[in-house]
Amino acid sequence: RDTAAAAQLAAFQEQQQKLLAGLSQGRRQRYEQLAAVCTDIENASAEATAGASAALNVSSRRQKLAELSWTYLRMLSVEQTLEVYLETERREQVPAAVRTLEAETKTLTADITALKAGASTSVALAGKERLLTSRLERLAALQQRLRRIEQAQSNHDLLRSEQERLVEQVKLIRADAIASKTPTRSPP
Repeated sequence: RDTAAAAQLAAFQEQQQKLLAGLSQGRRQRYEQLAAVCTDIENASAEATAGASAALNVSSRRQKLAELSWTYLRMLSVEQTLEVYLETERREQVPAAVRTLEAETKTLTADITALKAGASTSVALAGKERLLTSRLERLAALQQRLRRIEQAQSNHDLLRSEQERLVEQVKLIRADAIASKTPTRSPP
């Protein structure tokens, strides 16, 4: 049983290191800042009053910190992925492409209407209709990409807010750990 638990812990630590290694320098620094706060908590907890209830409190605090640290690391990784995606989409200028294509499809629609009203050849009309169909399908795809960009930006904003909230939670745990220290009396 201990071997299985050790293997599971090793696999978790390896996954954690891979995520950490994949982060940008700035995100790694943010993670290390959170880790430093966690170290402060561990140190304050170690100095806390001894006893069964204190040991349980320290163990509970340690588990909560591990969960929060892991969650924060995953958030940083997802944030980085979203930012890479959003930057790629920004470079491709999807909103401008949508506007351009909307104008082009309006022009094509007007051309088709004019061809139908006039005595034009069916070959020219059929060609314009096929082109319009193609352009409308491309426009639909671009509009869908635009919705995905908006969704990704919204997710990114929420993720940043959740990261800030999580950091504050960890700092609150640090404050609790420091405040719960029992003052020692000096000898008479």
